[in-house]
Amino acid sequence: MSDFGPINPQPLQGDEPFLAWRSVDHVTVQDFWRWSCSDLLSNTARGVLAEFIVAQAVGAQGDIRREWDPWVGAGHP
Repeated sequence: MSDFGPINPQPLQGDEPFLAWRSVDHVTVQDFWRWSCSDLLSNTARGVLAEFIVAQAVGAQGDIRREWDPWVGAGHP
């Protein structure tokens, strides 16, 4: 398997289209967000919601959450 290097996500606005869906017109990223993330109390969303609340509290709201980034803390590079 080839290593393509790190993926650097960029913030999305929500109005970006899903270009791969040729049979469905006018489907946007916001449509996906609405469909997948509207239930903020679901088991899969609660942890991410908690991370968002902490990010807001510590002033990291401009950052993008990266699912697979390594943890870096005190005493770790």
